[in-house]
Amino acid sequence: MTERRPSDDAPIALIVAPSEGKLRVLPPKRFRDGHEWVEEGEPVLKIEQPSEVVVILAPMEGRMGGVLGRDGDPVKPGQPVAWIEAAEGSEA
Repeated sequence: MTERRPSDDAPIALIVAPSEGKLRVLPPKRFRDGHEWVEEGEPVLKIEQPSEVVVILAPMEGRMGGVLGRDGDPVKPGQPVAWIEAAEGSEA
């Protein structure tokens, strides 16, 4: 998994697909104020390939900002697939 954070002023982690395959969105584990919240290292997505499954972990604690595709959509390596907004008080 690769993450990109534009700057300290925008505490957002962009998650990109590490490999080619089908995007699979994992069910949320925790909601607060109507939003999905994730812990650093928590599985959030996976990429299914014919011979293996690549699990994508949250690079930081925060609110799942969005998923850039639908469950089952094909993705390519380096394609943005989701973003996470840092939790208040956490370091981005």
